Amino acid sequence: MAIRFFFEFDKTLIQLPVNPGELKIKSPGSNTTAEIVKLGEINILRTKKLSECSVQSFLPINKDAPYVLTKGKFKNPQYYIDFFEKVRAKKKPMRFIVSDTKINMLVGIESFEYWLEAQDDDIHFTLELKEYKENKAKELKVVTGNDKKKKVVKQTKEQTSRAKTGFAIGDTVIVNGKYFYSSYGAEPHGTFKNFEGKISHIVADKKRAYRYHITTPSGGWRGWVKENQMTHK
Repeated sequence: MAIRFFFEFDKTLIQLPVNPGELKIKSPGSNTTAEIVKLGEINILRTKKLSECSVQSFLPINKDAPYVLTKGKFKNPQYYIDFFEKVRAKKKPMRFIVSDTKINMLVGIESFEYWLEAQDDDIHFTLELKEYKENKAKELKVVTGNDKKKKVVKQTKEQTSRAKTGFAIGDTVIVNGKYFYSSYGAEPHGTFKNFEGKISHIVADKKRAYRYHITTPSGGWRGWVKENQMTHK
C-alpha cells in the first residue's frame, strides 16, 4: 500500500495532497556525563526527550496534476493553511499519522512556514512538529478504618473500556470487515479478513462509529473499526 500523510484535529481528518520528499524523526536524548575517581568519564543514561520531525511539501493549485493524491477530495491550499492555523490558535495537539508505518502520535506545531516560489502558483510549506504527551496526575485516595489502609486508584480509560466492552488498549484481536482512515469512517482504507492485530487506541465518544484503532502486531498503522468486527484471539 502507498504511504499517506494524515493530520486529525477537532473531528477533522486531512490528508496531504502531495507527500513530502522525505521524513526524518529526531529522537534526542538527555544523557549526561560525569567524572568519577578511578573510573574517569561515565555516561549517565536518562529518559529520552520528546521526538521532533519536520514535514516539508507543497499544496498544489491544479487538482489534475499526476502527483496529487487527493483527487477525489481536492482542497485548495488555503484550506490546509486554515487547518494548521486553527490548531495553533486552539493551543492543542493534533494527531499525526503516516499510514503503513508505526508513526501515529500526538504532536504540537512548533512552527508553520509557507511561501510562494517564482516558477509556480503552488504554496510551499514547512511544518515543525514536536511529540506531545499528556500530563495528568492520577487520583489517589487513602481510606483508613479498623486499622486497615486501602489505596483506591481512579480507573484509567483503558480499565473502564475493558469493563464495559471487553476490549482494551493492547489487546490482540482478530478483525474482519472494512477499516477506515479515521474513527468517523472517512475514506475506507481496506478490508480485514481474519487479520490478527492489536488495539492501539479507543475513542471514548460512543457517537463515533469506528472507535477502535487497529495496528499490526508490531505496531504498524492500519485503521479504525467497529467493536462488532473484533473477537479476542
